[in-house]
Amino acid sequence: QALMASLFDFERIAGLLRSGFRIRFDAMSAITGPYACAILEDTLGAPKGSVVNGTPLEDFGGHHPDPNPVHAHDLMAAMFGPDAPDFGAASDGDGDRNMILGRGVYVTPSDSLAILAANAEDVARAEGNGTAPNIIDRLRLTEERVAGMAQGLRDVAGLPDPVGEVVRGSTLANGLELRQVRVPFGVVGMIYEARPNVTADAAAEKRRQASAVGRLTAARRPDVLAVHDPILAEEAAGRVPLVVAGHLHQRGAEVRDGNRYLTVGSTGATGLGSFTVATQLDYEAQVLHFSDGGLVAVDYVSLGGIGGSFRIDRTVMEPLDEDGDGETDF
Repeated sequence: QALMASLFDFERIAGLLRSGFRIRFDAMSAITGPYACAILEDTLGAPKGSVVNGTPLEDFGGHHPDPNPVHAHDLMAAMFGPDAPDFGAASDGDGDRNMILGRGVYVTPSDSLAILAANAEDVARAEGNGTAPNIIDRLRLTEERVAGMAQGLRDVAGLPDPVGEVVRGSTLANGLELRQVRVPFGVVGMIYEARPNVTADAAAEKRRQASAVGRLTAARRPDVLAVHDPILAEEAAGRVPLVVAGHLHQRGAEVRDGNRYLTVGSTGATGLGSFTVATQLDYEAQVLHFSDGGLVAVDYVSLGGIGGSFRIDRTVMEPLDEDGDGETDF
């Protein structure tokens, strides 16, 4: 702790925390937990509970101590949730790898070097293929451009949330109330023009949509949530029994966080992908069967291309138990 105090200005950090700046550190039941509790909470004054999973466990609590969006799912949900802290971080089993997040922001300062290195490989490959110099300039990332991308994410995270806003409305003579209300986009199209920063912009917009979907499901508690991309349902975990999605062009079914997720296979509408394969793509649809408000079976209807044969596969669904741990019977 003395070494850390010599490297960082503890008083200024403590002052920031006293001002209301909120943090969340996930030690992932590994070795950094006691150090984080001692420094962040006991010395710097972060509120108790700012450090989670702070007790080292031999089996890491049954989790995998790898600080990434998959294994640090709870931290990601908190940082992209409606009441997100200002700063979030997680570390791995021995504390030599870290993940850093801002409110609604995932690209971290420690990622910058890896991004630049990967981009340098892409640029070299493009130059070797004879790509025009003006396109190369668009593709090439610099430290300043990466910083601009990160600032763009912070700007998007700071935008006011329009979801739920009533644009206009009126009451008809018969008493019926009509309202035009802003809702999340289902699909957003972007033109890349060989600009890598658009990937970050698209990811930021998708995360904002996911947060909006999470807030709507928390308020309305629907029985079924239908989204294009499964990512849009991430913040609805535990709030809706059934999520139906597409986008992946791969059939799937799983139970996660109290939700049952179904993804349909390719509908054939894969855009330009339809023209880049040697064989016709199968078309697939799902027919859902409900009984007493619960999903009991799914029929997968597959058509082997235009004019091809079709088949129907039925999957019987086991009911979810009280803990949301029900299994799908294939």
